[in-house]
Amino acid sequence: MRSTCALRPLFVLTLLALPLGPLAAQRYWHDEQGRDAFRLDLLIPFFKGDGSKMPTGAAVPSLSMRAAEAIRVEADFPFVRAGFDFGGSTGSLSAFRVGNPYIGLRIGDDEKPFSGVLGARIPLAAKPQDAIGQRAVLAGTISNFEQSEAFGADVMTFGGGLEWRRKSKGNFLLGLKGGSSLLVTTDGNPLARTDAFLDYGARAGFERSTALATLALTGRSDPTEKGGGFSGRSHHAATGVFEYRTGGIRPRVSLRIPFDKDIRDQSGAVLGLGISFAR
Repeated sequence: MRSTCALRPLFVLTLLALPLGPLAAQRYWHDEQGRDAFRLDLLIPFFKGDGSKMPTGAAVPSLSMRAAEAIRVEADFPFVRAGFDFGGSTGSLSAFRVGNPYIGLRIGDDEKPFSGVLGARIPLAAKPQDAIGQRAVLAGTISNFEQSEAFGADVMTFGGGLEWRRKSKGNFLLGLKGGSSLLVTTDGNPLARTDAFLDYGARAGFERSTALATLALTGRSDPTEKGGGFSGRSHHAATGVFEYRTGGIRPRVSLRIPFDKDIRDQSGAVLGLGISFAR
């Protein structure tokens, strides 16, 4: 993908108009082996000199709870807040918006290498009615572009996937994930298109009882998109994560770097701050 300053407004409008999304905005990787957990993640994009005011970004409370043998219930409820200085007589404005909550199941024994996920995202997010509302949607989208359907209006998402996780005796961790998602428009427009996406990722790192440190490469592709080649219909990013584990409290920090120029023109990186309460 290529963009110029003149194309950036078009890119923003595209983000706001199209339902882009992968599996869901629950935690991308499963790291709660043997535990139930309540988690809160804050995603803060570093926008490039465009008048954004702190705090601008997304907050995603989520949970993972064992419901039966080899079955977990997973859920989240995303929010987004944006502040922006429009200059002139308008000045600084802010907006707070509710996203689309997720509910799903993870199937598989925590001690086994494979687990599967199946779930849906409920369309609660309203369409933005003003410029600051659009900025809030953009903030949520940029915060985690691979999970942007959490903030899109009039779209219901159904997703499923498979994750492989393996830790060696030396605490070296490897992981792979693949899946697909179906985005169904709910605004009643008979001409609206239903989109399908492929999602995939790989990670490596170290996991001990006291800490987790990983580097992941993740991506999403739209096989229904015409033209542009693979690079024109896919998006990729690298994310580093460090989580400190002490008892039932697990603080963590992450840094996500997008590879796509269109996204980097808006924000060069996303800082993640989170905490889990596990038992």
